[in-house]
Amino acid sequence: MRYTVIDAPSAGGLALLVNQAIADGWRPQGGVSVAVPPGDGGSGPHYYQAMVRGGGPDPLAAAVAEAAEEMGGVPAAPPDAN
Repeated sequence: MRYTVIDAPSAGGLALLVNQAIADGWRPQGGVSVAVPPGDGGSGPHYYQAMVRGGGPDPLAAAVAEAAEEMGGVPAAPPDAN
């Protein structure tokens, strides 16, 4: 398994970089971290996202599949409210 951390000076910039990494086969690992360096001189927060690649199946996808199996399969989509 490979691990990296993506960082950006804005939430939008981080979203763009994370989406590009996902398209390249990376998966987000955990949530976004935001840090404001002490005495940052007005540079503002910095955004971080851990990413993983390889190493087998996505554990969240496996947990969802297991839960669906325990419930007798994936429930049908809700009817259209219109």
